[in-house]
Amino acid sequence: MNKSGIIISIMLIMLAISGQSQNKWKWELGLGGSQNSGNVNNFNLKHHQDISRNDSTITINMNSKVIYQKDNGVESNKGLNGGLKFALFQYGKWSPYVASEWMSNHYKGYELKFSGLGGLKYRLISVKDKCDYSLSLAIIYEKIKYTN
Repeated sequence: MNKSGIIISIMLIMLAISGQSQNKWKWELGLGGSQNSGNVNNFNLKHHQDISRNDSTITINMNSKVIYQKDNGVESNKGLNGGLKFALFQYGKWSPYVASEWMSNHYKGYELKFSGLGGLKYRLISVKDKCDYSLSLAIIYEKIKYTN
């Protein structure tokens, strides 16, 4: 988690400096948390980031999420999630795409959960601002390594 924390911190700094550039890239950062006291003392901290580009040639999306939680002073949740999606010629008749997602959260029982897919989309009917019908075919792979 230390290397991941360093990478995420560097990305946060880069994103905070860059903001949204003038091309078709979109950047989103979120940081939140809460502290509750009473019958149950609870503290949680959440961070997410999302970087995407969407134009007529390519669509790219990269995202990650970090969560940390303590209940009554005892760590009760700590996780890291991430994803990557890529599509080529999104608005064309044929569009290949790939995607992957991964998760690590010992409290949910996952040391590593990875899924990936690759496929092809065929656009049947597309009427601007009214409808868009397509068929997609994909091959999916999933690997799960549970905690003991």
